[in-house]
Amino acid sequence: MKKPLATLGVVISSIVAIVGIAGLFTPKLPGLPLILFAAIGLMHTSPDFVSRFNRTPRESSYIDDLLRERSMTRRNKIRTLSVTSLLLIVLFVITDSVVARILYAVFAVGKYWFFYFYIWTKVEDGHGCPDGVDCPDDKGNAGGDDEGE
Repeated sequence: MKKPLATLGVVISSIVAIVGIAGLFTPKLPGLPLILFAAIGLMHTSPDFVSRFNRTPRESSYIDDLLRERSMTRRNKIRTLSVTSLLLIVLFVITDSVVARILYAVFAVGKYWFFYFYIWTKVEDGHGCPDGVDCPDDKGNAGGDDEGE
């Protein structure tokens, strides 16, 4: 039962991607949101699509933690959110369609909501905790002493 649903998801995501690519060249059809929705659909239905990103070294630095642990470092979160926000702002400004502008605004709100509630922020060494404050470790224990182990 899972195989036909995965095949249907790949087919629908591919159709949405084709329409999104066509939307990049037509003025009234929003192409970028459709391409992003297709990528999300392919990510959830096709393990080959995800493994392709895991094999490429540049993307793996951003996507590995996100796919495996649903977490990103603060630096990667800021970088990802700033680039996508800049892109959405540019698209919002150059688009004349009210429907497309509403879609861009909804996508921007959804993006920030997703990053805030569903992607954990990993604390890098030397970042996040001021001097003199015990930061919790990965298990939720106060840092500094290992009494529980």
